[in-house]
Amino acid sequence: ESFAVMIKEEAGSGKTRLIHELKQSTQALFIDFNFTEFKRDVPYSAIKDALRQRQLTEAQREALKDDLPFIEDIIDPTKPRSADYLITSERRHYALYRLLQAYSSERPTVFVAEDLHWADEESLGFIEYASEKLQNEKAAKFGLLMTARPDLKKDFVKTVCFKPLNPEDSKKVL
Repeated sequence: ESFAVMIKEEAGSGKTRLIHELKQSTQALFIDFNFTEFKRDVPYSAIKDALRQRQLTEAQREALKDDLPFIEDIIDPTKPRSADYLITSERRHYALYRLLQAYSSERPTVFVAEDLHWADEESLGFIEYASEKLQNEKAAKFGLLMTARPDLKKDFVKTVCFKPLNPEDSKKVL
């Protein structure tokens, strides 16, 4: 079943540690989109970095043949493109979503968007698009798990916030 969840909490609260533990406890494939402060002005920076590390199978390439020009435009927007394709943000988002579907075709997959508060506007637009699609398409074989600090003002999915444990609850955990 598909899901889109954001963990929104201050730096050092254990968001990344929680995701690490989740990765250790499941057989799902995890693909990380790690946003950074230094690339916040580069469209799709973390998504491009993740895509460059993965290869598509021949079957996936065939399934995505109509989407590949738009995906390639995200990876390298300076490369000349055919005039046959009108490249818009909406079409890029659709193509990226289809790519996530292709990656998850063989096994359940979780896409992790870490530090979303550093994301550029295009990436945020795509994450919002994918989140909405996942909430409406329960049959998708992948999920989207996001982390952000509270200063990210966008709330387009179910958001989980942690509260500090009181001394009594802390003793129970130990």
